[in-house]
Formats: sequence, C-alpha cells, structure tokens
Amino acid sequence: MDPYATIAAYYDLEHAESLDDIQLYLNLVVSGPVLELGAGTGRITEALVRAGHEVWAVDRSAAMLQRAAERLKELPGAHLVEAGTGGLADGEVPSHFRVAVLSLNFLWHLPSWEMQLAALREVHQHVVHSALVMVDLTNPLSMADRGADGEMRERFAIRYKSGTLMGSSVAWDDAADQRLLLKLIYDEVAQDGLVHRSAANLDLKYIYRAELEIMLQTAGFQLEFLYGSYDLDPYQSDSPNLIAVCRAEKA
Repeated sequence: MDPYATIAAYYDLEHAESLDDIQLYLNLVVSGPVLELGAGTGRITEALVRAGHEVWAVDRSAAMLQRAAERLKELPGAHLVEAGTGGLADGEVPSHFRVAVLSLNFLWHLPSWEMQLAALREVHQHVVHSALVMVDLTNPLSMADRGADGEMRERFAIRYKSGTLMGSSVAWDDAADQRLLLKLIYDEVAQDGLVHRSAANLDLKYIYRAELEIMLQTAGFQLEFLYGSYDLDPYQSDSPNLIAVCRAEKA
C-alpha cells in the first residue's frame, strides 16, 4: 500500500521553501546522467534537468510520480520510473549513471538493514566507476521526534485555497529498534470552519553514522566526505543532517 496516496497533493506545499538540498546537488553535480532514488514529486529532478542534466527519477509511489509527471511534462531530460528496491532492472533503467542521488531519507523508508544495503548495492550496479553518489539522511541523534511517545508536533500552517492548511505529525520513536512510526496529518480548514483531514502512516528505519559507513563500504562505495548540513558543515552529533558523498569503486 502506498502511504503517500492520500497526501501527495500536500507534499510540495509543505516543502515549497526547502531549497537547501536542491542547491547542494546543483553545486556538486557536474555532469550526468543522474539516477535519483526517492524522487517523489520531482522537485530535485526538475532543478537538475533545468540545469542541463538528464535524470532518471525513481519512486515507488504512483501518486507522487503522477505529480512529478505534471511538473516535468515539458522537460524532455526527465525520465520517470515507478519502482521499488530491486525493481530498477524491471523499469529498464540504464546502468551507466555518472551520478546517483538518494534524496532525503530514501533509505529510511526501507524496513530493514538488509533492504537498505540491497538498495545501495543496486545503485552500485547502475553507476560507472568513480560515479558520484550522495546519500541524504536526517541525523537520528538530533531529529525532532527523538524519544517521541505519541506527542503531536505542528509542522506548518499556510494559506490554502480560501482557507488554511495545517500540517502536523504524531510520532513514536523505538530507539532499541531504530524505528520511527510517524503519522502525518493534513487539515484543510475552510472559511466556515469545516475541516477536511488527510493522513498517512510512515514506518521509518533510521540509520546512524557508523552503520551508514559500513553499508556504503560493503556496497562498493568509497566515502569521501561526511557532512552535517546542506552548507557542508562537518558532521557532529548535533548536526541536522547526515550527508555522505561517495565514489563508486568498480573492479
């Protein structure tokens, strides 16, 4: 079941001001083609294509890719592929990428360490030697929902249509299993006070630094830099992000 099916329409509204990760990729990607996993509605894809790169944007959510298709319909350099882990070959995705982007918390959406590693190995099979590979994760040591036990957190509130759109979440953090259960809630509040609610449940498996380094090495990548923010600050325990910049090693 696609957890984003009921909330895809709100994703870009919540992330409209999130441009830092896009700027990071625009600064680091010199030449494509680019493989992007977890492409969602195509906000990163669009920026890379407009910068002159050919991008194969992969996501398992049909609802999110439908919105990406609308965004990218006049950009011939964008190729959309609906596929999950292990499905790149079925989606006829090429295997000569010079760049791979695993965008924000793509790996977290995979329910086990084995599946996360399998995804990295699949990326390795589809890139050339010395390909640039970037993995963007939230730092679990400083994530907003660390230690959460059912608390509700307001995420944003904006003007929407003739009323207001309010986004909130309820989270449960299982630190022993490194699992974050996240319920995303979007309330459309009309002028007359009528509320239309949409919600989705995400089951996320978060990753610590040492685990990420081991997985990257095991999958065939050489870690070059580890950053703690989109401004390329060094990674520290209180950093907001855990961003790995790697090169693919091929025999």
